[in-house]
Amino acid sequence: MSIEHQHDHDGLDGGKSRRGLLRLASLALGLAVAAIFLVAIFSYQVSETEYVVVTTFDKIDPALPAPGLSFRWPYPVQKIHRFDKRFRCVTGSSGKLEEASTSDGKLIVISLFAYYRISDPLVFFKSLKTVGDAEVKVNEVLRSAKINAVARHGFANFVNTNPEKMQMGRIETEILDEVKTVASKQYGIEIKCVGIRFLGLPEAITKSVFERMKQERDTIANDYRKKGVRIADEIVAEAEKQKELKLAEANAEAKRIRGEGDAKAAFFYAAFKKDPGLAAFLRKLDALKRVLDQKTTLILDDKTPPFDLLGEGYGKFIEGTAKPK
Repeated sequence: MSIEHQHDHDGLDGGKSRRGLLRLASLALGLAVAAIFLVAIFSYQVSETEYVVVTTFDKIDPALPAPGLSFRWPYPVQKIHRFDKRFRCVTGSSGKLEEASTSDGKLIVISLFAYYRISDPLVFFKSLKTVGDAEVKVNEVLRSAKINAVARHGFANFVNTNPEKMQMGRIETEILDEVKTVASKQYGIEIKCVGIRFLGLPEAITKSVFERMKQERDTIANDYRKKGVRIADEIVAEAEKQKELKLAEANAEAKRIRGEGDAKAAFFYAAFKKDPGLAAFLRKLDALKRVLDQKTTLILDDKTPPFDLLGEGYGKFIEGTAKPK
């Protein structure tokens, strides 16, 4: 065999090998695509945040698939219906501003909001099918319960200057109690909470309501003023009573001291009356004490009262050795 012939033979074998590899790659790719296609047709994924209802020939399967991968018959044999299980906020027609009448015939403008979620997907799917249908029903039951609750309460439970008379929390609870049982049993919906979104007054009665509220505040203010005057009068009366009591006690004490002084004075007057010389002597001593209280230099006759006490006779009298002559 020549060299040229050998080269041609090798080239043919190499081309066949490449074509064979391409066929195998194409076959593998086709099988992979087919496998993906079959998995997509015969399986579905369930998220943690959703419910899935499966129908076979439009008949509901009572078993709810767990989160993860599940198998199914391809459409249209089996259909997959997905519903979000998380809470949603709804206002809709219940959130619109509309008038409602209180038990005493007053009109108020009120709107609501509610948080709800699908709690029983089978009941929900049988009765409503879609989330849009659910919100329509929720708004209907909310609106009915709102009108009923407002009609059970007086105007003062909605608008009042006294917080203790306001019943907003109680009214919201009454609305929730009325709608949650109906929503759960009939539609498979759990209503978590209901709240008052807006509360106002029709323009026609706003002015009269504000005037009445002003009068109520004026009445309360006048009551406080009267109470203040009464308390002030009580304080003044108590102060006067204490003053009179203190004055009476002071006068009694002064009379007692004066009486003691008069008694002592009477005693001394009686003693002085028996011995006038002693009285004169004591008066002179008192005069000397006042005159000589500080350093004083006087040049006087020792016969001049009261310095005559400094004479020899009185000196001896003071010492207790002789009486004055």
